[in-house]
Amino acid sequence: MSKLTECKGCTASVWVKIDETYEKLKATFIDGNMAVSKETYENRLKICKSCPSLIYDTTCKYCGCLVHARALGKDNYCPEPSGAKW
Repeated sequence: MSKLTECKGCTASVWVKIDETYEKLKATFIDGNMAVSKETYENRLKICKSCPSLIYDTTCKYCGCLVHARALGKDNYCPEPSGAKW
């Protein structure tokens, strides 16, 4: 299996504004009981921001997800093949 070097489904023209991301995503995508705390969310995003597998500052190259959405779910995890970082 070859290592991914590009995003699975988007281009560099795709950008997500991160201002107020937590509250907007929590209200829109996930039942409040299924979301992590704001502190946990911010910690997860901090880990993602330091990961070399983050593309365009928004997208995980391993799963193609927007990390701002993935980091919010209680049951979600980092998809890093060598081991989840959170």
